[in-house]
Amino acid sequence: MQNNEIVNPPHPGKLELIEEVGRTLRRPWRFVDLGGLWAVHGAYAFHALTQTGCIGGTMVDTHPTQTFLDALKDEPRLEFIQGNFGDTEVFKRLPDFDVVFLFDTLLHQVRPDWDEILRMYAAKASQILIFNQQYTGEKTVRLLELGEEAYFRNVPHDPKHPTYSQLFRRLDEPHPVHGRPWRDVHHIWQWGITDTDLINTLEALGFHPVFSRNWGQVHQLEHFENHAFLFSRTRESSDVASHEKTEPIATESPPLTHAHAPAPFQLPPVSEIRFTADLSGQSAAETLSLLRNFRRVLGPGAQLILTPPVEMAEHRSLLEHARYAGLDSAPQASENLVLQARDRLIPPGTNPLVTLAIPAFKPAFFAECLDSAFAQTYPNLHILVCDDSGADHLRQIAAERTPPGVNLEWISNPENIGGRANFAQCIERAKGTFIKFLCDDDKLAPNCIERMVDAFRPDPSVTLAFSRRARIDSAGNPLPEDHHTEMLSDTDCIFQGDALAGAVIALQANFIGEPTTVMFRKADLQWIQPHYASFNGHDDIRVVGDIAAWHNLLSQGEAAYIAEALSSFRIHPGQNQAQAKIRELIGTSWSKLEQGSRALGFLQVVHGPIPHRAPGTATWLIDANSPLNRRLAAAADHDRNPDSAQSVARTIIRLADSAIELAADPEAESPATSDRTGYEQAAAKMAAGHTDAAIAELIALAEADSDVWEVYADLAEFALRQNDREAALALQHTAVAKSPTPGKASLGLAALQTDAGQYEQALATISPYLRAHPKDGAALALVRHILGLSAELSPVAWARLSTDMQYELTKMSAQFKDALEALTAIRERASALLPDQESNRTEVAISASGSATAQPDDRR
Repeated sequence: MQNNEIVNPPHPGKLELIEEVGRTLRRPWRFVDLGGLWAVHGAYAFHALTQTGCIGGTMVDTHPTQTFLDALKDEPRLEFIQGNFGDTEVFKRLPDFDVVFLFDTLLHQVRPDWDEILRMYAAKASQILIFNQQYTGEKTVRLLELGEEAYFRNVPHDPKHPTYSQLFRRLDEPHPVHGRPWRDVHHIWQWGITDTDLINTLEALGFHPVFSRNWGQVHQLEHFENHAFLFSRTRESSDVASHEKTEPIATESPPLTHAHAPAPFQLPPVSEIRFTADLSGQSAAETLSLLRNFRRVLGPGAQLILTPPVEMAEHRSLLEHARYAGLDSAPQASENLVLQARDRLIPPGTNPLVTLAIPAFKPAFFAECLDSAFAQTYPNLHILVCDDSGADHLRQIAAERTPPGVNLEWISNPENIGGRANFAQCIERAKGTFIKFLCDDDKLAPNCIERMVDAFRPDPSVTLAFSRRARIDSAGNPLPEDHHTEMLSDTDCIFQGDALAGAVIALQANFIGEPTTVMFRKADLQWIQPHYASFNGHDDIRVVGDIAAWHNLLSQGEAAYIAEALSSFRIHPGQNQAQAKIRELIGTSWSKLEQGSRALGFLQVVHGPIPHRAPGTATWLIDANSPLNRRLAAAADHDRNPDSAQSVARTIIRLADSAIELAADPEAESPATSDRTGYEQAAAKMAAGHTDAAIAELIALAEADSDVWEVYADLAEFALRQNDREAALALQHTAVAKSPTPGKASLGLAALQTDAGQYEQALATISPYLRAHPKDGAALALVRHILGLSAELSPVAWARLSTDMQYELTKMSAQFKDALEALTAIRERASALLPDQESNRTEVAISASGSATAQPDDRR
């Protein structure tokens, strides 16, 4: 320390801001410290270098201290640029950064003013840390404009000090050192900035406050307090976790205003990162998120060196996390843990072997499936059929269709081993670098594999390629798209893998697709034990095991999306998803998926938009208007407004099935006995898991115009499970028309209409049921939900609802009046048995409206 240099201890509020970024920003980050040398000699910059995720920074100041320059020699991660940080030429010289420190500087900034400084640095930043002496007056003021007397009342300067004694007489004179008028020098207090103006300015720039603290009055100044803020870019809000220490400010984030905006903070690829922070206290989600983001800034083969050395147990844990995050252990000559980014670029002009794996079981559509495999245009293909049928019929189909010279390998399981084991066998027996699944009832476009290999070529970070897919019926006819299959982007692109996997859970929709839709490297999934769908310690995730596998792949890299539909997914009653026993497994398996997705850093509390980039490029973008990001934004809005977030269609139908038992109108005409018997037989088959046969019988009854309304209601529920809402609505309409009384058929239809946004139609449908069952909890909950969702209802709808409610009130009043009259009569009879002085009677007067008023009886 130089003897003639002033030294102030670091302020705990500024250290806290830096530590908050280290705790909450789950990726590598670089900072720029603006004007942070006077009296502290870069203490905040050196503190930042000790925080989790920080890989370097830049100090900008006009006057370096010798103490700082001496310390700088021993810290290669910190750069120093001498100059005015408000100078645009200095700004252009800055290396990449995404965190900005503005400590005790904003109130000094003129030409450019404080808001112009924020606008300049917000263009590159994702986090802005501000510690400033904030003005508590009504509006922001330029302090010099208050006049000499008021100025010195509001600043800590001594008016007798030589620097300030002649200030107001020199305002327009040039400063001898700074080359600008005295009124514009930075060494004096220039601004009184209010919190409101500061927050509004940054919100207009796309930032919102996620942390704040009031550190009390400045000296003895009546109108100034020390306030600390951490502002985060709105599009990145999901990167910041909340902590008990934070003091959030309730503000509404501004909407995104343009598409394809650059994602905040992107470091160019680096060849080596030395990381000194301690990861021992981090959760698995925090550690994995950090390692994945380190991987994104490492070039192929580049190294991440963790120092100082870690304990053996922590070493093993970090190696496991690193592998799951897409980093391998590198040969090392030191005690430090060295991790390495994978270098898997496909050499130009080569065609790696691809195994087209068909886990076969059912013969119905196997011929079409096999024909699409043989029609592939990719030249280096190994077709592997793992036959789990236990018979020869699949092989006979193949023998009749296999062209000469095809590289076809056939494995016949001596006994049925089940779907998951057969998929695992396909992975184990695959000979190719890449694996492309094809389920036995689906089919591929001829150029499918060729296009998917090409998606891997320019980008070694891709671990999963998938495409848009078409839905077809049993006859191969196209079916309408649903929320699982809608286009994610109108062009081919690369999505950030972990964010995409988390979005599947956030939206509860497998928009990545079934196994037929994807391609991946064998090496990336084969090491997952005990099998490919093991996830977060669970090896029993059933039915949705493909989503678990996609998580395992996307933890290690990115996802390449192809906008062309390259596969066809067949919807038919015979597929496994239609079986009752399979459906029962979905709930428990999905719960394990959701827990694991959150625990391993995929799913965020509020899942933000998914960054993407064009194939072969390095710049991540955020398209706020893409179908996927619009759906995520809607889901985030629903999370903030739980009443409007309820998806009631399935819930109400489920409640109606389990809780509402309506008695049939004894005067209504019953359906034909044969139809009722046929329906009951079909329902029994459905309950026993024989879905195909049950649906076929229900369809036959419907085609014969059966009067059993449950036939159409059950078919509507089946259509809803297949995501065919249009068919479900039509069938439920028929069920209501066939129902002799307003029952659960109308309730189910109203729920479906609500889910489709047909709010007034839903109220009209539910009205007769509500009159008959005014206390029904499911019906009243649905009404409340409709009122919460609908911005405006017509006068007719309000009148109908009012009449329904008045009907119940009138009915209750009549019942109340009858009850009071009966109670009065009983009391009269009891009183007659007692002496007059013991009866102490109270008269109950009943008004015409049914209200009751107690009146003491004056008779003794």
